[in-house]
Amino acid sequence: MTFENLKFGVVSAGRGDVGFEDLRCVVGEVSLLVNGPESCFVRDCSFSSGLPNSDDYPAGIAAFGPGDAIVSNCTFEDARIYIDHCPRAVVSDCTADSGVFVVFWDVSGTIRRSIAHCSSRSVGISVSDGDTIRIEDTVVEGGWRNVTADGSAGHTVLIIERCAFRDPTWTTNFDFGYNVTVEAHNNDIRAGAGVPYIVTAWGYSEALGNYIDMGNNYWGEHSSAAALDSLIYDDNDDPSINVIVNYEPIRTESVPAGKKSLGDLKAWFLGR
Repeated sequence: MTFENLKFGVVSAGRGDVGFEDLRCVVGEVSLLVNGPESCFVRDCSFSSGLPNSDDYPAGIAAFGPGDAIVSNCTFEDARIYIDHCPRAVVSDCTADSGVFVVFWDVSGTIRRSIAHCSSRSVGISVSDGDTIRIEDTVVEGGWRNVTADGSAGHTVLIIERCAFRDPTWTTNFDFGYNVTVEAHNNDIRAGAGVPYIVTAWGYSEALGNYIDMGNNYWGEHSSAAALDSLIYDDNDDPSINVIVNYEPIRTESVPAGKKSLGDLKAWFLGR
């Protein structure tokens, strides 16, 4: 089915299971709005808001309170995935262009084998007050920031492996806020042109026991301790931040991102 020129494509509320397959959605605010199902799956769909360069990218998928949420093999253009209050969320084998990719709020889940090329007015992956979020075999390119995470109302743990992050357009690749623990290894991380930092850490309290371990990553032309010291904003720069970003050991060779090929599109992204 195709939905066009609507404020909402499908609105579903209530318990039970809900699924969507082979849909094409070009709508103004939310393509699929789902509230409170026991499970929700979205497969083989395409989403476009028709609103390029919007300050608040509309949602291709907005899921509130699902027991499970699975989004697989979908494409997004100027549209985002928004999942709120979900104990088991999986986003896999998706591609996104010109917008926000994923927003997780109070979610435990995984993002894997996906590609996002984000506009300068967006954040690639945004995580707030989550439990444990794994990001695996994924490419995030461009965006205001590649990844932002905070845990103001709940401890957020990020585990990031075999990914590529590159060319943010504003302040940093990674922005880690209050109450966040990070384990990020075997990734390919490239700073943006003119962007002052690769990693920023802020709002940490010494009593929380959080840490940011980013050892064994490849940092492109900045793969040296001297370069990374100047491109990471942490306790070395501000004594009110009680966390130091560990970047050692430093890989000296690039890391292949992604175990599963997504065909020509993936080759195109990695070659940008």
